[in-house]
Amino acid sequence: MSLESDLIAALNPLVGNRVHLAILPLNVTMPAIRLSVIAVTPDNTVCGASDLDDYRVQIDVFGPNYGALVALRRLVFDAVDAAFPLAIRLNDMTDYDADLKLHRRIIEVQIPAE
Repeated sequence: MSLESDLIAALNPLVGNRVHLAILPLNVTMPAIRLSVIAVTPDNTVCGASDLDDYRVQIDVFGPNYGALVALRRLVFDAVDAAFPLAIRLNDMTDYDADLKLHRRIIEVQIPAE
């Protein structure tokens, strides 16, 4: 499996299978999650390049109200930590999309090659 499919499998139970890669569909039931791979960095060794990659991933959690996102935030952290024990949380920010009228939690994690 790929990192993306492993991450989707870890997060899908939290939002009723509404985890989407790169694009959040219009009129999707909330809460929902959008995953974006921000960067893939090769994991080089003393011997040179390896076939391992480190990933930097943005997890956007969308919901109709702030309270729902606060509750879901901890569950997302726990799911990522369980699936990827070496993951490092880089950022955790709150946003509001006035056009969609949705609250958004922006969680950025680095997942090293294991």
